[in-house]
Amino acid sequence: MVFVFISIIMALSLISALTIYLGKLLSNKLKESVLTKVSGIMFIVIGVTFFPILKF
Repeated sequence: MVFVFISIIMALSLISALTIYLGKLLSNKLKESVLTKVSGIMFIVIGVTFFPILKF
């Protein structure tokens, strides 16, 4: 059980570090307006995709 917990923590740390690195890399390569538009579109797509799953 402890092995699973440690593995989860290591995976989360690795993904977080990779995300930070790629975010800094992309922010240096792309304009802020492009990043804003792409993130907005992704937010809408994810919302529309998962909205039917939510049952109110």
